Amino acid sequence: FTILDVSTNVIFIHMTMNERPMPWGNILKSNSNGTYFGASIENVNRKNRDFIDFEKFAGLNGIAMVNVVANPAEAALTGRKTLQTRITHNDGGTWKALLAPSVDSLGQKYPCSSLACALHVRGFTECVDARVTYSSPSVVSVVMAVGNVGDALAPYTESNTFLSRDGGFTWEEVRRGAHLWKFGDSGSVIMIVNDQEPTDHILFTTDQGLRWLECLIRYGLCPASGQSSGLSERSSKLIEELTAWLS
Repeated sequence: FTILDVSTNVIFIHMTMNERPMPWGNILKSNSNGTYFGASIENVNRKNRDFIDFEKFAGLNGIAMVNVVANPAEAALTGRKTLQTRITHNDGGTWKALLAPSVDSLGQKYPCSSLACALHVRGFTECVDARVTYSSPSVVSVVMAVGNVGDALAPYTESNTFLSRDGGFTWEEVRRGAHLWKFGDSGSVIMIVNDQEPTDHILFTTDQGLRWLECLIRYGLCPASGQSSGLSERSSKLIEELTAWLS
């Protein structure tokens, strides 16, 4: 088993139920003093290196997301998992699917109309950098993730970039394609960069994704700091350092 979290005076552990050909298991939650445990959610995805698709939102007690194996019987035979995302807003008491946005970032409806249609996002097991998180304690309730709208999680190349401003209750697609993101300057700026193909620019927002501005990497062309761009001097310096590192 793996201890996942103890931040809310209860213990969350992942108990592996299937090892081969692909591992997954159940998450158990303790009472307030850790004397007994009960099942919180079953069939939570895990990788062989003990990375588990469980992450709590920074600065928001009781909110966490997991990816579950929706086809455990088939996956136990074939090793091919079908993953679906679940979220809790009551510290593991109940879990539900992510509410899919009604339209994409281009204003088009998603080609998904079944009752199982939901937003599914890539979890901790698939992060290239384990330090990348959905959220930051400096910008409480704002969450970013890469995923897709459909019946289950799609390949990374078919993913888009999503943002929530209310702790995961509602979501919107902010950019087509998968992007890396960075929260900076105590949450006053969020930067994203395309992670699927070569790019010559980054995008940043100072209003939690309502408006995105472009900064060219090669030439260091960014909006000037100050009132016109909404950037503080610290944010401008942070973006300049990032573009210099990427160029």
